[in-house]
Amino acid sequence: MNNTTQQQLRYVALPIGILLFLVSILFYYKLLGDREVAELSPATDLKKQIVIDNSNYKEIQALSAGSDNPKPIQELFLKNVKAGDKGNFTKSAAYWLSHRYFDNGGDIYEIYNYVQANPELSFLNEAESLATTSFAMIKGENRLPDYSGASTYIYLAYLEVLYKYGYLELPGLSTLINKYAEMSYYMSLRSDDNSKKISNELLAKSLKYHSVATSSLEKVMQGDVSAFAIPNDAVVGVTQYASALQFYKALKASPKDKYTAEEVFSKSAELAKTTTLNYFVNYVHAVSTIVAGDVAADKVKQPLSVIVNSSISNPEVGTVLHRIISSKDAGESGTYSFANTVKLANVSPEFKAWLMKNGWVEQNFYTGKTETKMK
Repeated sequence: MNNTTQQQLRYVALPIGILLFLVSILFYYKLLGDREVAELSPATDLKKQIVIDNSNYKEIQALSAGSDNPKPIQELFLKNVKAGDKGNFTKSAAYWLSHRYFDNGGDIYEIYNYVQANPELSFLNEAESLATTSFAMIKGENRLPDYSGASTYIYLAYLEVLYKYGYLELPGLSTLINKYAEMSYYMSLRSDDNSKKISNELLAKSLKYHSVATSSLEKVMQGDVSAFAIPNDAVVGVTQYASALQFYKALKASPKDKYTAEEVFSKSAELAKTTTLNYFVNYVHAVSTIVAGDVAADKVKQPLSVIVNSSISNPEVGTVLHRIISSKDAGESGTYSFANTVKLANVSPEFKAWLMKNGWVEQNFYTGKTETKMK
């Protein structure tokens, strides 16, 4: 190759090299910018990639339950309501957008504001007649505390109206019967006559929806989960139903049931193995067993083994494992209360050792904040 040819190649190669360098720089900054946008608002960025449609329901539901982005599931439910769709995806969306009350830390205003902002959902305002005092409080000047009794009544009233208009399946129905039974149980522990009266009223509400939920439960117990949009729906429905049976036992109520609580919990544990709800199912099983009066190590050994054998360290805030560990100072009542954690620790040495491995000290088992929240 002569000098002239080499010189010509240099003239060609140099601009090409410079161009490639500039393109690389531009690509780098574009990539960096995209990453910064994603880091600043990951949920919003992901939402842009999801078409609001039943075919994308799994991703939409995961965003609602697993992150702080309820918009896609809210939009899907609204879209389906407008279309007159009351299929399994719509019923699932109705349940999980209302379940945001638990996923967002007990902020009932998220659901209330969503209903008020969309005229198509005005039928849900009928909930106000079911919880008049609580709705008066949410409209008042003072903000309702997270997981307050009033907030929980509003949440359950919304579920009742969703059922009335054909938007609930087993998950919502089982949540109704379990939460009303749970509230009835804790109210029954008070000694005054008015509390006893309220307890009986709450139990009656629970039993009303219990009779409706039994047919859906029967299908699941026989292995038919075709009515559910996603497996989590079946798991939640069966677990809440089983927990309600334990509260009925504690309340000495005797509704007609083909299956025992243990049989229903066994089915929910089986279904949960392939979902993200395994810890939830087994801890609810253990706590409700204690509530029902079966205070023996062998009764809670199996469900608690799922908790104590977990390989997760430093669980994320809001997860089941985190709520169990933080119950020593979180002030919750119900399933994740300090009192329930200590009761289980007194029964199960393995569970107590697991708590101590995760930051508890001996003194924690004797002191805890006053339980003020309801969940």
